[in-house]
Amino acid sequence: DDVMKSAVVASPLKLYDCCPFSDGASSVILCSEKFAKEHGGDYVKVIGSGRGGSPAALQGREQLTTIPSTKIASEAAYKMAGITAKDVDFAEVHDCFTIAEVVDTEDLGFFEKGKGVQAVREDRTKLNSDISINPSGGLKS
Repeated sequence: DDVMKSAVVASPLKLYDCCPFSDGASSVILCSEKFAKEHGGDYVKVIGSGRGGSPAALQGREQLTTIPSTKIASEAAYKMAGITAKDVDFAEVHDCFTIAEVVDTEDLGFFEKGKGVQAVREDRTKLNSDISINPSGGLKS
């Protein structure tokens, strides 16, 4: 109710669809498998990575509902790893606005273009669902 009644920022986004300015941090320690085993603790192997670049400004994009660099980077990472988006169990995506999570999950290939909202409504992005999106809670948590 509070979200739906909040002030419009840029239609259709309302105040509570948007992340306030905030600080946060996370870290990853990249090391050899040997080092990880010698020092104990859990570890994961990086089996694929990718990079891409595209305009951040909306006026520089051909489509407002896609971020080309996300598609480019994810496709390269999947290829290097020898997997597809369907093989991914969870993902942490940048969700500064409610629409950002939907755009990211579609660009990452988890859902067909235009089907991301439906996936959220059908609870297909919850923990232990088709693909757990932002199990940490995301930026707006």
